[in-house]
Amino acid sequence: MEDIIDRVSDVIAKLYKGEPLTEDDRVYAIAILQVVLKHLKSWQDLTKKIEELEEKVKMQDEKINEMIEYENELKKKLKIAENKLLILEKNVFLLPKN
Repeated sequence: MEDIIDRVSDVIAKLYKGEPLTEDDRVYAIAILQVVLKHLKSWQDLTKKIEELEEKVKMQDEKINEMIEYENELKKKLKIAENKLLILEKNVFLLPKN
């Protein structure tokens, strides 16, 4: 395993320095690039999914906020209706006679 790691390190160093590669080095370089591209694609897919989830969460947060506002409006209307009912109960003469 150490031999493989050393070999990969040497190939990466040669690529970085711009040195010519032997046929074996090219095989290692291609393998390295394939692994990097595979993980890069996976990373891009994950990034895209995270962005989609963030958008969904944002939309749900907006819906929750709208529902909270609506609930607060309903509570206010209910309180007003309760107050009117209390007034009418205490002042029965204000009710229509029918």
